[in-house]
Amino acid sequence: MEGHLGKRADRHVFYWHFLPEMVKCLFMTAKADAFQKIRELVQKFLHNRERYEAPDFNEASTRQEFINPLFEALGWDIGNKKGHSPNYQEVVLEANVKTAEGKKRSDYIFRIGEKPVFIVEGKKLSVSLGKGHEAGKVSYQIRNYAWNASLAVSLVTNFKEIVVYDCRNKPKENDKNTAIQHIKIENFFQEQGLLGDEFHVDFDFLWETFGRDNVWKGNLEKYIQNDTGKFGILSVDDDFLNMLETWRRKLAADIFRNNKNMTEQELNVSVQQIIDRIVFLRLAEDRNIEHGRSLAEAAATYEKFACCRNLFDRFSQADEKYNSGLFRSGNGTVSHNLLIGNHVLKEIIQNLYHYYDFSLIPIEILGSAYERFLGSEIKIVSGTVRTELKPEVRKQGGVFYTPQYIVDYIVKNTVGKLLEGKNAKEAAKITVLDPACGSGSFLVGAYSFLLRWYQNYYLAAKVSRGRKNDPLTPDGLLTIEE
Repeated sequence: MEGHLGKRADRHVFYWHFLPEMVKCLFMTAKADAFQKIRELVQKFLHNRERYEAPDFNEASTRQEFINPLFEALGWDIGNKKGHSPNYQEVVLEANVKTAEGKKRSDYIFRIGEKPVFIVEGKKLSVSLGKGHEAGKVSYQIRNYAWNASLAVSLVTNFKEIVVYDCRNKPKENDKNTAIQHIKIENFFQEQGLLGDEFHVDFDFLWETFGRDNVWKGNLEKYIQNDTGKFGILSVDDDFLNMLETWRRKLAADIFRNNKNMTEQELNVSVQQIIDRIVFLRLAEDRNIEHGRSLAEAAATYEKFACCRNLFDRFSQADEKYNSGLFRSGNGTVSHNLLIGNHVLKEIIQNLYHYYDFSLIPIEILGSAYERFLGSEIKIVSGTVRTELKPEVRKQGGVFYTPQYIVDYIVKNTVGKLLEGKNAKEAAKITVLDPACGSGSFLVGAYSFLLRWYQNYYLAAKVSRGRKNDPLTPDGLLTIEE
């Protein structure tokens, strides 16, 4: 018996001793398997290259024949073959989704759990990604999408080429090409991609940085952190905060100049509510809650003070529609008799259309900017307008916004614990209070958690979908009523 136990112990020691090497071998096998699959795609492409590079071989065919298999080879579940619920699909396909503005969404969103980590735009094989007008247009489109979504990097590929873009800095249409890596798939292999068995430096980069298991290990995050010199410095929340501050100063100065005898409090209320309302309506347009471009239409005038009159009419319509305190008129709200110069309102509205896509900006990013924005106020000093930190904010050393991962952790361990073992009816009795609500990050976090919990509960219960009074749509999403 002792000898038998001794052999078992020796065997366990043997296994533990060689476990790192065994794991390494498994990863090397996965890498070699990916390399072989991509090589087969290259062989397929080279065998009928003229046909695939013809202008009539479109984007959809390129995605189906080459781009999807390329990322599947890198380990990503492109077609959701694992059957994850919509909240947890590894790759979200948005090739046919357009905003109200007519902007096309990126083709692929790659995620860890529910968190997007990078996006990919697919192009047909006949499109050159390296240089030229089309390449510049594609570059701006993908960088603008990623910057608004607060993602550091994005990729554009037609399979032949993969271009990795820096998306940390605010994009401009006339920017020079900001590619940080330009990969040519054929270079992965020697002898025109047919004979070589050696891993190529570009393949190593693609596998180590964007391979599914390596992204989950944190390699993409490390790459971004280690290459900070390559990335811009102004994130979308900081940029939006700077814009809010600029608009507040200009709007306050114009209102004070055109409306005599305004008190400091009236000026603060007017400026804050006008900005809040405009931002809300712009956000609602991008999220297809509001249809059309009502703000742009309100600004399309040159008659003196007509822009503000148009906007106040728009606010009254919104009050009827939303029945919300945000648009209510009366004591303690902005007066609809204010006179505001067209140029100030036009600038705010044009910037909101030009730079920001509110269907992409995460709500916590807006919360971060707004909470810091609300930490300062307008002061009238010797007949001039300026902004300064509120006394309580100065005293505590600034506004401190709770990071999203802390919000998620606290919600999971409060609301999540309360939901354990409950059914849908029991869960509906839970109420949530945030006694120190700033921008509402904990309430939004709790609401989002509840939405996911209910969706997963109904999916697990296999309830019927798509009929009247069913809680889920045919796609397995919660209905608006639910």
